[in-house]
Amino acid sequence: MFGNMVLSVEELVLNFLKENPGSKPREIAEALGISYNRVRIALYKLREKGLVMRTEKGYTATYRAEFRSFREEGKHIVLRQVREDAVQTLSEKLSILEKKVSTMERRIEEAENVLENLKTEIRDLEVISKKLSRNLDTLKSKLNEFLKYSKKYMVRKQVEDEFLSLLSAEKILSINKARGLANRPIEDYVRENKVVIVSSYVVDKEFYDKFRKLFPISKDEVKLLDEKFKLLLRVMMDEGLAYLHRGIEYRIA
Repeated sequence: MFGNMVLSVEELVLNFLKENPGSKPREIAEALGISYNRVRIALYKLREKGLVMRTEKGYTATYRAEFRSFREEGKHIVLRQVREDAVQTLSEKLSILEKKVSTMERRIEEAENVLENLKTEIRDLEVISKKLSRNLDTLKSKLNEFLKYSKKYMVRKQVEDEFLSLLSAEKILSINKARGLANRPIEDYVRENKVVIVSSYVVDKEFYDKFRKLFPISKDEVKLLDEKFKLLLRVMMDEGLAYLHRGIEYRIA
C-alpha cells in the first residue's frame, strides 16, 4: 500500500515539475499538500529513474520525462486512432453486411414469390391435367365406338361392294336375287342413285342410262344387241317404259 502511495506521489511531483521547473522540495510539498519527507523520497526515486534532475534553482523534469509523456500521449493517440479506425472499419463492415442482408432478404422474397407462382401454375396444371384426362377418356370411348362402327361399316361396305360389283358385272338381276345379295334394302341403293328397279328386276344405273341413250332402236339393231340389253328391253316393254313405233323401231315411252 505504501509503495502505491509513493508511486502516486512520484506522478504528482513529476507532473508538477513539468509545469513548474526549478521548484524546490518545500515548494513542491506546500503546493501539493504533501509532507516534505514524502516529496524528497519521490524526488529521489524520480532521479534514480532519470526523470528529474537537480539544478541550481531546484528540480526540473528531464527530457526523458517529457519523452515518456509524449510517448504515453502518442500511445493514447494511437490507441484512440486504432479504436476509431476499428469502429470505422466495423461500421463499414456492418453497412456492407446490412446491404448483403437486405439483398438476401429481397432475393428470398423474390424466390418466395416465384415459388408461390409455381405453386399456382402447378395447381392450374393439375386442373388442366384432370380435364385432359377426362377428355382423353371421353375420346377413347368415342374412338372405341368409332372403331366398332367403322368395323361394321367396313363389313357392310365390303358386302355392298360385292353386291354392286356383281350387279356391275351382271348388269341386271332379279329383284329376289338382288335382295339376297344386298345387306340392306334395295330402295337405299335406289335413293343413292346406284341402281334402278324395273318391274321385278334390279338394273345397274350406269348400264340403264347407257341403254336409254341407244333409243330409238330399229328392229334390225335389236338383233345385234347384247343379251342383257335385250332382256332389259323386254322388261321395259312389259312395264310400258318402251314401245314399238309403227312396227319399225323401239322408242322410250
